[in-house]
Amino acid sequence: MVAQRRRELERRARWGQIVDGARKVFFEKGYHHATIEDIEKACGLTRGSIYYHFDGKDELYITVLLQGVRLLREELKWVSHDSATDPEELVIRLFDTYCEFYRDQKEYHRILQYYTFGWDGKAALRKDLVDEINRLIF
Repeated sequence: MVAQRRRELERRARWGQIVDGARKVFFEKGYHHATIEDIEKACGLTRGSIYYHFDGKDELYITVLLQGVRLLREELKWVSHDSATDPEELVIRLFDTYCEFYRDQKEYHRILQYYTFGWDGKAALRKDLVDEINRLIF
């Protein structure tokens, strides 16, 4: 049982290491110029490890996008929990939070824009990823 738990923690750590490396690469190079080799170098793991956890570059791209969308949603939820705010003020605070997030997180904004308006890889994604991203942003 202890060994199984340790393996699961190691698996999760490698998954996170890969996503962190992919984020750095996508933020720096964008989707088209990023390669799995770039991600290998950025995360310090082998191609085999990457493909063990992810189907490929498309799935990594969407995973990074989902992290950004979740971060934004958490910030918006935090702002909306202030019950002392009147509705008009709440809308203004939500809008300001949205703008501030994308001003401070330009790379996530660029990834979201590309996914929404220019990315043609949606058909190759697993259905659960497509469903999740559509539930969160559309």
